[in-house]
Amino acid sequence: MQVQKLPFFNVRHTLQCGQVFRYFESSKDVYCVISTDKSCLLKQNSQSVEIYTDDVEYFVNYFDCSTDYQNIEGVLSNFSELCLAIEFCRGLRILKQDLLETIVSFIISSNNNIGRITKSLNALCESYGQCVRIDIDGDKQSFYTFPNLQSLCQVSKKEWIEFGSGYRADYLMYTVRKLSDSDILSELIKLDYDLAYKKLLTLKGVGPKVANCIALFSLGHRGGFPVDTWIFKSLQTRELDTKQKVHDFYTRRYGNLSGYAQQYIFYFNREK
Repeated sequence: MQVQKLPFFNVRHTLQCGQVFRYFESSKDVYCVISTDKSCLLKQNSQSVEIYTDDVEYFVNYFDCSTDYQNIEGVLSNFSELCLAIEFCRGLRILKQDLLETIVSFIISSNNNIGRITKSLNALCESYGQCVRIDIDGDKQSFYTFPNLQSLCQVSKKEWIEFGSGYRADYLMYTVRKLSDSDILSELIKLDYDLAYKKLLTLKGVGPKVANCIALFSLGHRGGFPVDTWIFKSLQTRELDTKQKVHDFYTRRYGNLSGYAQQYIFYFNREK
């Protein structure tokens, strides 16, 4: 089923900017995105993006279809330091991903690169997810669903390491068990940014940067400003000489649009 033709959406920028890891380009300007046990096909053309999926409501929310990105880019263009980045990143959208998958993904992402993160997640899904076949323009391709919480609790430390998580194996084992034994996942969805951020920091393997990524890419808190190595190198000054100072300065500067600004800065400087 076709969701809609969505304007002001650049699929390549959106998928390659580091916020999501489970997707592939099946052919030029045709992408498949996998989230939890759901999938969709994206076809990019010069005017809009066509989204095909059986899970319409899920992906309407996932791709943040109700948000006016043209207006957001217009507002942020008033900050002169963002103009080049916005022009380069035009059409980049911030996703609303599944919370459990985002927590696991970004614990794995810590001090890691996108290729290894993707490989680790795919190995996890192939071992503990379910195989599903997708019809992509008449060609049946297999993908694996993201494991549910019960399945994640069965993953041993040895397996986490074999999947490529390295030293993060202990963090992942502790955190998935804590999520399973508590109501943290349901609580996080209801909390405002400040309280959600503090609760995320109680999970092993979740520091300030990862907590801000989870809040931004899953919980919809667009006022967060994750500061990783790329952001810090791009924005540090004599006065802004720590990651916390960079975070505090730019969240004050961009307010509730800080998360959008962060993604433009991050993707622009990484690609440049």
